[in-house]
Amino acid sequence: CTEKNVGLYVLDVNTLRVSILVKPCRRTTDPSLDIQGVKDFFSVDGFLAKAFSHYEYRDEQVQLACFVASCMNNEAIGFAEAGTGTGKTFAYLVPLLMRMRERNERVVVATHTIHLQEQIMRKDIPILQKIMPTPFKAVLVKGRSNYVCLRKLFFDEEQGLFSFADEQRGVLDELRAWSRKTDDGSLSDLPTLPAPVLWERIASEHGNCMGSQCHYYRECFFHRARRRAQQADVLVVNHHILCSDGFSRVEEGREKEGTLLPDYKIIIFDEAHNLEDAITSYHTIEISRYTCLKLLRRILATGKKKNDDGLLTSVKRVIKKNHAEEYRAIITLEDFVRRAIQRVESFFSAATQRLGPLCEGRTRSVDSSIAREIHALVQEGSDPVDVIDAMRQTARGLIAVAEGIQKKKEEKEKSAVDSLVLMLQAQAVKCEQYAMMMNSFFSSIEEAHDRVSWLEMKREGRYGDVLIFCSAPVAIDSMVNAILVPHERTALFISATLTVGGSFKYIQERLGLRGEEVMALGRTTQEVVLSSSFDFEQNVLVGVFSDMEEPQHCDYEMKSVHCVSELLERLEGKAFVLFTSYA
Repeated sequence: CTEKNVGLYVLDVNTLRVSILVKPCRRTTDPSLDIQGVKDFFSVDGFLAKAFSHYEYRDEQVQLACFVASCMNNEAIGFAEAGTGTGKTFAYLVPLLMRMRERNERVVVATHTIHLQEQIMRKDIPILQKIMPTPFKAVLVKGRSNYVCLRKLFFDEEQGLFSFADEQRGVLDELRAWSRKTDDGSLSDLPTLPAPVLWERIASEHGNCMGSQCHYYRECFFHRARRRAQQADVLVVNHHILCSDGFSRVEEGREKEGTLLPDYKIIIFDEAHNLEDAITSYHTIEISRYTCLKLLRRILATGKKKNDDGLLTSVKRVIKKNHAEEYRAIITLEDFVRRAIQRVESFFSAATQRLGPLCEGRTRSVDSSIAREIHALVQEGSDPVDVIDAMRQTARGLIAVAEGIQKKKEEKEKSAVDSLVLMLQAQAVKCEQYAMMMNSFFSSIEEAHDRVSWLEMKREGRYGDVLIFCSAPVAIDSMVNAILVPHERTALFISATLTVGGSFKYIQERLGLRGEEVMALGRTTQEVVLSSSFDFEQNVLVGVFSDMEEPQHCDYEMKSVHCVSELLERLEGKAFVLFTSYA
């Protein structure tokens, strides 16, 4: 294998896990990317100029492209700040594609916003596919929950494994018709989005998938997308998916394969100023009455809606004739889950009553006074340990039922039972994970110096004001360092706003990629700061309203509308209005 630069991989029966026996050897004779060739591509008579009738040469764009090429040649960790209007996407895509042609290495482009992903996939990539001398494939990689699961959509209800509320049946019929026509099978391809509670029941899930053993495996939208990703040269993802892939690869100090993304050698973090927030969000814990009850009521429905069953009711309906012992076990488990729901209601009700008023401004950091209030809750009989134990016992009960029906299944019911077992196991994992999150939060309120904890009050539909216990890492530097640097990956961090005072020191410290840390691992760091291609001093007037009300003032909104309207009238339109609010 090594002489021919061929690797040896072993897949499990479900094609969900990969064990690497021999990795392909890197060719030591790989040529460096020709910097002059990169410059020529952007020249006034180069490929880009021939593709655009009104092509404008931008020196900053060429400098950035050459910087990207240099980082790849040196296998460096690169930091680049390039102002608005530079043409950053072409500046990094062109050398990436030229490198791919030379070394046949897959590359990943990670962005923060959907808007930029769509621009890359719908505008930039198609242009480059037309003008690049070597053909290439690019795919947009989406999270698994974006895809519909055909087994859930068709098989599970046909077998009586799930029934849906009457008001959901019309939407389900529309989704089935759509699934027969769509090539994508994801939420973005739907003309109208279904209610989240319905989509959760039919979406693809990691722990609830039969892999190649599923009757719908060949048609499965998620696995088809995964196969396309395996065949692609360029993967476009968001920061969250890259975080999920990277952290799931790291297990007990070793890299784990068979994750979201196929192997890659080069990462471009566009909009890199958002990366720290994305990683922090990925590792943030949120615990509330709403999320806990939502999980338990998927296991045991309240029965308030007709034809809206919980998981245990569905299991009873399928197995009652041949699994008397398991049927009785489910009855016992149902009684326990009812008591678990009561424990959850009791704890969060008491916690909201005691801690809710302390959330000034709807947010409050967990300090010594809050810790004392939580300890007082325990003394009064409202102990989070009761909820933690209930979740763990529920998980064990689900696993016991799954093992029991799996052992006694008959051939004629094999498919239905296999599907039920997956559902039971998936819910058991979620219960255990929730218990672990709660234990992590409440067992280290005062001792955890590597995390920050706080309380929030949010409005959650029919639940009203909900108290949420939150926790996030103080620093994520070791996480990024562990993923990127040891695996010989070239990473480039690019943004229009990446420096502080003209220096990358702050972002490097936050990501754990300071020069000395990178060098200690046999890598180098390269940096470049480029100004915008536009002459803002000559072409831009910045005006600030001196008599505007504060945003919190009751007249702020109306005055803002009046000011914007007056400006639009004077400009006769021709305006792009931006807001900081998502509302």
